[in-house]
Amino acid sequence: NRKPMLTEYDEYYNWKSSPQEWTFPLQECLFSGIKVWCPAEPEKLVANIYGPISVKISSTKCVNGSWIASDEYRLAKSMMNNSVITNTTKL
Repeated sequence: NRKPMLTEYDEYYNWKSSPQEWTFPLQECLFSGIKVWCPAEPEKLVANIYGPISVKISSTKCVNGSWIASDEYRLAKSMMNNSVITNTTKL
């Protein structure tokens, strides 16, 4: 009783699999004011590929029409990584 899976690259070019039901059926939605097709469970897909922090904070932001790295994201990711390292070294 295996669920159909989809496989794609994560941000480090490693293969990541997720249940097909997280992507399909696609649904119409607005993205930056443009009508597009969105996955059925976008938050689950984003968390699976880019980590749970990426659901709430974008890694980039638009400033004066240009996309730049988000300091908020970099700081949050660094804090999260330090927490993981600290917790695993205590084991």
